[in-house]
Amino acid sequence: MDPDDIDFLLESYNVKDEVRTGWLFKGVKDPESVASHVWGVKFLCLLYADEEDVDEGKAVKMAVVQDLPEAKTGDLVSEKHADRYERTDEKKEELEREAIHELPPENRFEEVMELWEEYQERETKTSRFVKDMDMIDMCLQALKYKKEDRSDGQKDLDEFFSYTEPRLNTETGRELFSEVRKRFSHEGSG
Repeated sequence: MDPDDIDFLLESYNVKDEVRTGWLFKGVKDPESVASHVWGVKFLCLLYADEEDVDEGKAVKMAVVQDLPEAKTGDLVSEKHADRYERTDEKKEELEREAIHELPPENRFEEVMELWEEYQERETKTSRFVKDMDMIDMCLQALKYKKEDRSDGQKDLDEFFSYTEPRLNTETGRELFSEVRKRFSHEGSG
């Protein structure tokens, strides 16, 4: 074993403590960590990979590494909040790309790098499926927070749904989205 592996592992574990920024902006009380989000994405991949005819194992592995750069960069904000943080989607991608190449020890964990690159490029059926599950997890979490009344009443969580809908690429993603949004819309209106 390479001693640098331990340094990589310790730094990677930062995702366990990194809070998801979008929920903070919406005033969610005790928001999930990046690692909690990754668990949700992995679980969705495990449950729905067969429906999209993608390799379940590869999808789950890709889900594990898709947010790994956030161990180094933190959960960077999207273009929507770029004015607050002087950061654009292009800058976010650049920072994450630098981070993923700095994290693993040189010439180690090549599969991690390959999976992350494939996910970023969104050119394969698996990467598009995993991205859809990433966004579905976000919508499920919004529904959960609404049901638990954990968000600031002044800040609506609908934004997560309007962001997600036009970006979905799979039938499974669209079906899950439709059902989650329906429940989100009816929550609290009964």
